[in-house]
Formats: sequence, C-alpha cells, structure tokens
Amino acid sequence: MILIEYHVENPSGFHARPVSMLVKEACKYQSAITFEKNGKVINCKSMMSVLSAAVGNGEKLTFSVTGGDEAEAAPDFESFLESVFKGA
Repeated sequence: MILIEYHVENPSGFHARPVSMLVKEACKYQSAITFEKNGKVINCKSMMSVLSAAVGNGEKLTFSVTGGDEAEAAPDFESFLESVFKGA
C-alpha cells in the first residue's frame, strides 16, 4: 500500500468534469485507489462515489493505492492530481 497526501486547492473542490477525469485515470490501473472521508472509504473508480463524497476546497485527503501495479500507479496518480485539480 502506498499513501498519497493531497491538499485540495480548488475553489470548486471536486466537481463533475475533473472527477470524471480522476475516475478515468484511476481505472487505468489494476490497483485499488481510494480515499477516506468522514469514516467512509471512497472508491476512485466510481464517479458516483467520488462525487457523493462532496470534497471541498481546503480539505486534506489521503489516497491509498494498493495492488500489483501500485509502484507505477501511485506516482502517476499523484502527478495527475497535481496537474488536474490545481486549476480545475
């Protein structure tokens, strides 16, 4: 398991357009990619799960990447988060 700390710095938080991109990115990997919010584990491969988490600006999330390709998936997913959500 590899953990990725991420601070949401987007006035709109996680909204539909970038979340659809996040799901598409997460689905590229065999590994499970999740984060926890309010005690609930959110599956990043499910658009409805991520949107229903209602992630807002300023929140700190810890993503978990677990599986056979986690060594490749984690740095790629972290780069994706930095590039897509900073200005989305």
